[in-house]
Amino acid sequence: LLEEKGFDKDIVIVGTGPLKSLAEKYSKKCKIIKYLGYVPTEDLVPLYTGAIALIVPSYAEGLPLTILESIACGTPIISTNILDIGEVLRKYSWGRTFPIGDYIMLATIIMRGDLDNIKIRNKSLSHVVWTTRVKEIVKLYEKKVYHWGGQR
Repeated sequence: LLEEKGFDKDIVIVGTGPLKSLAEKYSKKCKIIKYLGYVPTEDLVPLYTGAIALIVPSYAEGLPLTILESIACGTPIISTNILDIGEVLRKYSWGRTFPIGDYIMLATIIMRGDLDNIKIRNKSLSHVVWTTRVKEIVKLYEKKVYHWGGQR
């Protein structure tokens, strides 16, 4: 859909897992999709910082490490509006959400090109300074652990 609409930036897929063959298939079919497979942790920062956004099209997820890494790099997130992820993105204005399976909405968000306006991109704001961001993430995890029955 993005390619049909004239989107000319690369969509980079990183990682391995059960959807690897699907990622490989689409990277061969579409010029704008690049599948990198496994990328060592030390090589992820340039990918995050050079990206327009991290896209998390999950059907079920807690708060994955990829989102925390994206936040730490100042990269906006586009994710399905599932519980924890949607809550974090709405509360801190760190990205946009779309309904599970609504890939037309996902394409619309990407094509709109307004992700630079998301607060996380503005490095001068106090709430996106690295130490402040880490403290917010720790608080969020503490809240979730306590909510799930952990000790405080």
